[in-house]
Amino acid sequence: MQSILHEIEKIRFGKPADIDFTIHNRYILSTKEADSSKTAYCFSVPVYNTATNNMVELIYRHHKTHTSFSGSSAAITIKEDIGFQNRYGCCRLSMPGEVIKKTESELVLKGPEGNAQIVPTLNGLLFKVPCSPNCPSVFSLTVDGSEAVRYNDKYFAVMRDKWIPLITVSCIGAWNQNGSVIAPCEIRVQKTSNCTYELRFHTHGKTGRFAVFEINMHENKLFQDTTVESLHPKVNNAFGGIAFLGATDAYGEQWLYSRLEFSNLPQLHSRRVRKAVLHIPDWNRSKSGLTANRISERFCSFGSNWSNKISVTEHLAGASTKNGYHHLDLTAWMANLKSKTYNFVIRANGTGNQAAVISTGDCYARPQIMEINFY
Repeated sequence: MQSILHEIEKIRFGKPADIDFTIHNRYILSTKEADSSKTAYCFSVPVYNTATNNMVELIYRHHKTHTSFSGSSAAITIKEDIGFQNRYGCCRLSMPGEVIKKTESELVLKGPEGNAQIVPTLNGLLFKVPCSPNCPSVFSLTVDGSEAVRYNDKYFAVMRDKWIPLITVSCIGAWNQNGSVIAPCEIRVQKTSNCTYELRFHTHGKTGRFAVFEINMHENKLFQDTTVESLHPKVNNAFGGIAFLGATDAYGEQWLYSRLEFSNLPQLHSRRVRKAVLHIPDWNRSKSGLTANRISERFCSFGSNWSNKISVTEHLAGASTKNGYHHLDLTAWMANLKSKTYNFVIRANGTGNQAAVISTGDCYARPQIMEINFY
């Protein structure tokens, strides 16, 4: 993601954006339209800094002794190691190499297997590191204190509360030379001391030259969600930032349960909606179609899995794909914005021959965006 405004331009398909500064909400960038309506672009994670109320700029600032980046709530300092800090705590990431190039938007790390790239996300960093199934990339994360952790092969979360992370490491996937995610990557975790964890990243695909993952200080999300998968029917993925919807050798069939936390959008309560479209980032240019359906009951982000999956009910929308996003038109469902919960599931519709790789609500590098045009 180049910038927040650049993503708005993409999903407006070139239509100019007249920014409206009268709506104050950390998730929303609002625009004024020619017909006197307004459009709220509601991001799945906050896009404004909690201290300054300014929009997050996805750029590094280089100083004599270090490089820094300010996310929505995280202060990140890059020297020999990378320090992550917010008001709840701090962590330190040790890197397998040294920074050899610095630009406003990218750091290049010279490592034992080749050069890696590090770019800012909305509240952390995205890493693209050279590795393969038999040659992992290894980092270590040191925590300030012996907090509890939660993890599987898709994410690693250091918890500051039973249900709330301090920081999350989330796999994106195996990246090929054409700039697409072609297969999953996985993280293997080993505790090496009281406060330090070794993180080993492997790729699944033979042609994936890089593993891509992100590390973010936690923020409350606009969408609560989790994937469930047929190959691992007891696995829950509440903090994973990516979904492979459809069938893969690694996961079997995967679905994404999602719920809009409408309480985070009080400025839109009881508005008259003319259009509501969910824009979901596309990581692999898949030809597989996506479909959204209501589900019969509320799901649990931490307890849902394939073995207890909730039954699917009415069809809501099929997705179109353009400009790097899957677009789900949910206007009919969200026509009055009076409901407080919107529970639904997103699945592949059976077309195409590969899974669709998409961002979940936990992705800070390329967040989901709910577009709501209203009076």
